[in-house]
Amino acid sequence: MKRIQTEYTGTEQSIKKDVTIIMRVSFNTVRFIWLPRSLIIAFITFLSMFSLDAFTGNAPFIEELVGFFIHMLPSFIMILLLVLSWNRPVAAGYIFTTLGIVFTFFFNTYEQIEKLLTISLIPVAVGLLFLVPSFIRKRRAA
Repeated sequence: MKRIQTEYTGTEQSIKKDVTIIMRVSFNTVRFIWLPRSLIIAFITFLSMFSLDAFTGNAPFIEELVGFFIHMLPSFIMILLLVLSWNRPVAAGYIFTTLGIVFTFFFNTYEQIEKLLTISLIPVAVGLLFLVPSFIRKRRAA
């Protein structure tokens, strides 16, 4: 806190006001930076668990391994998208919202509410959480 105060050359009131604004912005930013990233990592882990059923049959190991990697393709794609958009929250927001909509039609999750809530709604919610900080910034600027 003392380092922040020495950077400013103004009255004591303006210093306190600047420090308060910095603390408020950083609190909101930190809250919304890690929540969507943590949720999408948990979701990828959740989807990856279903890939392990490829090893339950009596097929040769190579065939089971191929089946495992085929089941892991959605997880690999989401990991790649998360890595590419890690420092671009607005892009990540649009990407994961679109991905949730694509999951709805590709996996036919609209047929059962349980599938829709667990497979499609989570990426859409994470995408919207990625977009929250940009909406907050635009609202404050207006």
